[in-house]
Amino acid sequence: MSHFKMSYQDFIQSSFSPLVAVMCSPLVDQICKKNNLTFTEMIQPFCKLNSEASFRDPSGVMVSIKNLRINVSDVNSRPPQPTMARKFLNESVSCHINERTTSLDVGGTNLQVPVSVPWFEAWRDTFLQVQFPSDHEFTKHYVACMLVVSSRETSPLDMFVQMGSQLQQMQTISPAKLPKWFSPAVLRYHILLHDNTEGDTPLAESLFETMKTTYGVNHVFFLGINSQQAPTSEMHMPDPWSQFLTRQVQSQDVNEADLELARNHLEGLNIVETAQEAGESTPTTPIIMHPLSPVSDNNSAFDKSIAVDGVMTNSWSSSTTSTVHGSCLTADDVEKLRELVTCFCLSCLVPHVEQQIQHLTELISNKKGMSRSFLSATKRWFGSKPGVPNTPLPTITYTTDSTELQLRRLGDLCFMFGAYSLAFTAYHAAKRDFNADGAWLYYAGALEMAALSLFMQPADSTKKAHDYAEESILTYLNSCRMPQFATRATLFSAECMRGRGLYGEAAKQLIRMTSEDSDLRSALLLEQASYCFLASVRPPMPRKYAFHLVLAGHRFSKAGQKKHSLRCYRQAYQVYENKSWSLAEDHIHHTIGRQAVLLKQMTEAAEAFGLLLPRASRQSATQQAAFLKEYLTTQQELNSETGELPTLPLPVVDNDSIQVLLGKPPPPSSSENSLCYASGVSFESQSDEAHRWNNLEEQLVTAASASQVKIFKPTVELLNNSTNNTTSPTSYTGETVSVSVSLNNPLHITVTLQNVRLLWSFVPSSGGLCQDNNLDVNSTAARTHVIERLVLQPDTSSKVILQVTPQEVGELWITGLAYLLEGEGGVGVAGRQLLLPRPRLLYNKDKRPQENSPYAPDNRLRLNIVQFAPALRVSFQGLRKDMLSGELSTVTVRLENCGNLPVTRLLVTCGTPGLVALGSPQRGDVMEVALPVGLAPGASVSVDMQVRAHDLRGSYTADLLFYYENTTDQPKPLYRLVRHSWPILVHDSVQVSVTSSRSTGSSKSEETLNLRVQVQNSSQVHDSVKCEMCMECAALHSPHWQLCDRSFHPAAVPLGPQELAHFLLKVRRKGGAGTELSRLPLMDNSALVPSPEFLLPFDEQTTDFSGVEMKTLESVVALQATFIIMWRATIDTRGGDKRVAVGQHHVKLSHLGDMSSWPPSPA
Repeated sequence: MSHFKMSYQDFIQSSFSPLVAVMCSPLVDQICKKNNLTFTEMIQPFCKLNSEASFRDPSGVMVSIKNLRINVSDVNSRPPQPTMARKFLNESVSCHINERTTSLDVGGTNLQVPVSVPWFEAWRDTFLQVQFPSDHEFTKHYVACMLVVSSRETSPLDMFVQMGSQLQQMQTISPAKLPKWFSPAVLRYHILLHDNTEGDTPLAESLFETMKTTYGVNHVFFLGINSQQAPTSEMHMPDPWSQFLTRQVQSQDVNEADLELARNHLEGLNIVETAQEAGESTPTTPIIMHPLSPVSDNNSAFDKSIAVDGVMTNSWSSSTTSTVHGSCLTADDVEKLRELVTCFCLSCLVPHVEQQIQHLTELISNKKGMSRSFLSATKRWFGSKPGVPNTPLPTITYTTDSTELQLRRLGDLCFMFGAYSLAFTAYHAAKRDFNADGAWLYYAGALEMAALSLFMQPADSTKKAHDYAEESILTYLNSCRMPQFATRATLFSAECMRGRGLYGEAAKQLIRMTSEDSDLRSALLLEQASYCFLASVRPPMPRKYAFHLVLAGHRFSKAGQKKHSLRCYRQAYQVYENKSWSLAEDHIHHTIGRQAVLLKQMTEAAEAFGLLLPRASRQSATQQAAFLKEYLTTQQELNSETGELPTLPLPVVDNDSIQVLLGKPPPPSSSENSLCYASGVSFESQSDEAHRWNNLEEQLVTAASASQVKIFKPTVELLNNSTNNTTSPTSYTGETVSVSVSLNNPLHITVTLQNVRLLWSFVPSSGGLCQDNNLDVNSTAARTHVIERLVLQPDTSSKVILQVTPQEVGELWITGLAYLLEGEGGVGVAGRQLLLPRPRLLYNKDKRPQENSPYAPDNRLRLNIVQFAPALRVSFQGLRKDMLSGELSTVTVRLENCGNLPVTRLLVTCGTPGLVALGSPQRGDVMEVALPVGLAPGASVSVDMQVRAHDLRGSYTADLLFYYENTTDQPKPLYRLVRHSWPILVHDSVQVSVTSSRSTGSSKSEETLNLRVQVQNSSQVHDSVKCEMCMECAALHSPHWQLCDRSFHPAAVPLGPQELAHFLLKVRRKGGAGTELSRLPLMDNSALVPSPEFLLPFDEQTTDFSGVEMKTLESVVALQATFIIMWRATIDTRGGDKRVAVGQHHVKLSHLGDMSSWPPSPA
């Protein structure tokens, strides 16, 4: 919590220091002017005693006075008039700003609060100084007067006599006029001021001896100053006077209106109170106030001369900060000034006070037995209570020698000199008399001082003191209608209760004094109330602290104190932050932005307005549009000042969605030549697909290498959160790098972006200067692709793909994205967003984060650019996405080298065995495509690829992976990959069933078998594809059997959906070794020949039996053959398209006598 410079005891004691007037002869100011000081200013820093004083109270008890301080003031000084008072009060706040803060943990929330509140202390001190002295109290009356005469006067002794007469006239003038005196017999102290460098010292000493005889030894002092000439250099003594010269709140001229007000009060006229601060409005009900209180203005926060554009200006003179004070004073002179105050207090003032207390006590005791007037006695019984004044309110006046005022005078004198117990006794007796008389102003004043007397005593009297303070404040407010005295009583009471830990009660009193009359006073008191809530520990009240800070910030703003308003809102936001109170946060951010704009703090204003935008809000679309417009206007002005590219709050970048795709994206399919380019890797690729592609890549690498691969590291072309990004990826000159990121628009309005592009920095490998494209889109290092216009719909996220093509070798670091955020009315702001991938947490074997590096570096956006590499572009012509089961198709594969190195070797594998045939088979399912001697850069070649659809209906995804190698003299990259996936929808075609049996015509010379074949068109009438099937050819693939020409089959009649055809074919055992493919046409002029690439070799189908008997049995029943049926289909789709397809089906014949069907019938 914020700390004050003084404890509450020191503050009370300092506020009620004895007032001492100073009256100087004309030549005194000339002597003091050598030090750029007046006499009053010269002794001001030394008015606090370093030693302890004491006196005896009327009962003979010794009362010690600790830290006694006197308040000296020129006898002609006056409190400032209303306009100047308002000015002083406003400027006392505006010129004090404390940026130092301290950390405070409240309820788990870390709050930064000011270390001190100098603006409140300055306002409080100024508020107490600008108050006019009142007749109901004597704390603002002079208890003594210093008469200061220069030894250079023509007749110093006569000057003392003349000044004494003038002082006597001031005390006896009628009607009453400022200054006010504590008693008729005011203490006088005579000081002879001597200039040591110019005066006649022996003559001055002779005069001083005469003064001792005339006025007494304890009432005179010889003060010699200016013991040195003004130094010519800047070296001088420390300046203790500057802190007392920062402001001057006295008015040196006396307005005749003061006297008129005094006469009006005596005549009972209704005079309204004048505010001593900005915003005290004139009450509508006429009430009687103190005659010397200034008169209130209307509810204007401050004069036009004080504020410009709603921002406080400082009119305090700053010349004192550069002026040297005390340049002619030596250390002995300064010690003499301190001795002056000490001698005055100990030898003169304190003994005088002791006599005055004794005299007042005896005077009051003598009058206690005397009867008072009948009216006073009646009011003791029938007087009204405070807070409920009668109408009309009677005017209560007391003579200066009345017992009630003597009691009050006694209490004030005891209080100012530390006799708090005796003071309380006097106040308590006086307040009963005032209450009985219905003199509510006097009554409230006595209660106020009685409460302070109790607070200043160490006894446990807090409850009674609090009750007295409460009643005093309420009486000032309700009965007296004097808010300035209620404010003063609140300041004292709240400070005392805060010092005793009663923070809740202090906050209540401070909040009660806030009103619509004074914005500045309300703001200061609300802020102090918030600190009381913050200091409360049972329970902690951070929300009340924040709420009252918001109220204080609002009142500061109305009072023109924009800096303090901004500070309050900043402090309050610490509590509301991340509490899901979006409307409260919006109000605070918007207000901070407005205040910062008025203070020309455009950076903070743009930051505050920006916080209104990048989150979900409960504001309406119209309000959000207004927020966006204010932000754009502020940011545009800030950009014109700085010339930098700022970080904009919209749209919101999802850093978890950042993906980087290496290599060129596939061009769109051309509708003219039906080319389909290899799909490659895309941002839509799922993370679960990586395992499937890695297996295919491992097959290719194993087949390409002569030996077994011990460590396989798959190629990564798509970098995201699921990949290992600790090493920087490699890309190649001329190949596009694509970055995908999700942009979120949390507003209820559309957000338009223009000229969206990637930001990057590039470090050439040659060691040249670092380049970037923050301001220049065109660069030789890389070519940046620009999206001219992008519209983000309300409350949606959109994925954006941005591209950059490096042109030189080096390190390319993608840092963010730049764009122009467009608003209504053509207002647009150029800015950027940083791309910051979230690092992955590292774990050791025990699954615990490593101590030294808990996070792995994420280098997906830091690319190493290499110059030479082959780049194979693969395209397909004739690739179909819907086929009949077993359908054969020939696809032309076009291979083009777009890189700058030749391709030396090309391998292909497919994720679905038996789907494609391309080139010569290698190890496993890998195929090698024969190329010319190195496919040179820019060259292309076309090869045919056979495709046979799956035998079962359904939807499938075919994966093709092309592997091509670099030249041997370029080790990196050793190989590159091209992947292609395409979906295939397979429809029903035919179902073939084959039953084998031994032929009756079989003999030892020619062993024959009969094959009963049933072919059914398995398509349905209601299918989306309607087929008519014609069986054109039958074939047998076997190492032991071959088809004979003799067969029985129907004519070439097309089979409609679900129609059947039956065939009887003869098979004989062939002679010779080796597998043979025998063919039998089923219709004339049939040229279809089975494709052997899709037949499995028989060594994978045979079973190795070790027993001889089993071999003999197997030789009898085993067939080891594959029956093949070739068909031609006329396909009619529901869209009216027709086409002809050719296909082949395989049926494996294992044992004699078994019926084999393929595809199997559905269950």
